Amino acid sequence: MGSNLLLGFVTGIGVYSGNMIVDLNPPNFCMLLLGLSQAATLQLLRPALAWAAGVRWIRWMVAVAGRRSMTVYLWHLPLLAAMSGLLLLTDFPKPAAGTAEWWWPARWCCWASSCS
Repeated sequence: MGSNLLLGFVTGIGVYSGNMIVDLNPPNFCMLLLGLSQAATLQLLRPALAWAAGVRWIRWMVAVAGRRSMTVYLWHLPLLAAMSGLLLLTDFPKPAAGTAEWWWPARWCCWASSCS
């Protein structure tokens, strides 16, 4: 809780950017606070997660997803790199980042990836 409050404070007063992508390179105090917050949250949820891991059908679903996830990632990564390169080499209109036009295809991509 304390790390979340401190994270909100340092980004709120403008010491650090609220954009965590900006704070990645180089990693700084905000990323440390975020990591502490996530680790503390996982520790709080540990009993519930341990119980869920003991349920047979949940354990089976996690195992199936774990076995397939790296395969799906490795098959799609070259395609993503090729499509990104082609997009950069063409004069295809690209909306400004963060605008509604920029976010619009993200919904379809999330839907399509959840269906595959």
